[in-house]
Amino acid sequence: MAGGGQTLRWPRILGGGPVRWFCKLFSRSTILWGGYNLVRVFLGLLLLTAAGLKAHQLLSDPPNGPGLLESRWFMIAVVAFEGSLGLWLLAGVWARVSWAVALGCFGLFACVSVYKGLAGETSCGCFGRVETSPWLTAGIGMLAVIALWVLRPGEKAAAGKLFRTAAGLATAVLCVSLVALGIRGLWIMAATAVQQEDAGLATVGPAGPEACPADCLRFAVRLARAELGLEVGAENTEPELADASKALTALLYDAAGAGGKVEPVPLERLLEEPMDGAVPPVLLVHRTGHLEVLVGAVRTEVGVYYQVLHGEAGVRLASAQDLRHGGFSKAWRIAGAGVGVPVRVGQTEVRLDKIYHNFGELAAEQEAECVFSVANSGTRPVVMDAPTSSCGCVVASPAE
Repeated sequence: MAGGGQTLRWPRILGGGPVRWFCKLFSRSTILWGGYNLVRVFLGLLLLTAAGLKAHQLLSDPPNGPGLLESRWFMIAVVAFEGSLGLWLLAGVWARVSWAVALGCFGLFACVSVYKGLAGETSCGCFGRVETSPWLTAGIGMLAVIALWVLRPGEKAAAGKLFRTAAGLATAVLCVSLVALGIRGLWIMAATAVQQEDAGLATVGPAGPEACPADCLRFAVRLARAELGLEVGAENTEPELADASKALTALLYDAAGAGGKVEPVPLERLLEEPMDGAVPPVLLVHRTGHLEVLVGAVRTEVGVYYQVLHGEAGVRLASAQDLRHGGFSKAWRIAGAGVGVPVRVGQTEVRLDKIYHNFGELAAEQEAECVFSVANSGTRPVVMDAPTSSCGCVVASPAE
């Protein structure tokens, strides 16, 4: 009792404005509202990061596959969709609609990543040139689905304490993943910028599978005949590309059955083999009949790049992802061949295991212009001047 006969009630005194505001701040509904906003902001930034890295790949090394999913236009559409959804999530407008679209989007991403992981692919391609395991992106997609399902905009939590804890962990993992991928992406783009600045030359794309099909077939047949000790030059009498392709296929099967010098090898197993420098030639057969010859590899700070001959006049560097998604259906290894295929560049005859060191000087003397080559150190790809023809480099086969 106090003067005036009134009782002092502590709850009434402690229940003033600051305490009530503090209790509302940490109420269940406020925590759920804040959790959803945290998730949508990080998912929006993650989508913008993925779109930015894909856009960088479009500008530096655009895809040129035969199918819709491997085409440049499909990647442009994906970049536009991811960028738009990322901005939508960051804006926070029409929250329930954006929540439903994001839920379906990350669910689809998780399914595609699981499929690529089961198919044995080493990178999902979700972040452009940043090599990311499909199982990692599948986990990120599943965590995003859990977080979105539990923390819905403007609604109560979809489940109890266990799922709210899972949503919190999912959000934390998403935050860490976003920071790690962002740092890796900036590192890749910075390395590429340094390479192009060192080269001092314009960026151009590699020759596509549709370029010079006649040269590709004739050169592949000539290479196979030369390495198998057969007469070189007889393949030039083939008038049709289909006949030349059939002749090459028959030649490979006959050689494999007779001497065992030619053997089929799964492309995925081929790309998993450790390669550095010149290797025995491998014929890469495209589903359209186009042929390229893998003759070597060079290790760089952004991964392994494979030295690929395109016909008689094309030499380029291709990443494992380029070959994996390039539409090649078969690979044949010429097991008995020695490393290094002799070619003639300008007036100088070199072997392909020496081309890494010679192309820079030859290009400077205007005797060869290449789509891709490597620095004299052989440690990184360097972009060369734009070619004068669609085939890439001025490289001729040895004089017959």
